[in-house]
Amino acid sequence: MSNANEVRMRRKTFTHEFKQECVNLVLQH
Repeated sequence: MSNANEVRMRRKTFTHEFKQECVNLVLQH
């Protein structure tokens, strides 16, 4: 169960970072 939780947390973090990257790109242009 802890493994599934870890994967879920990593996915959330990855999605959050990806969104921030998109926002940064939009703000630069």
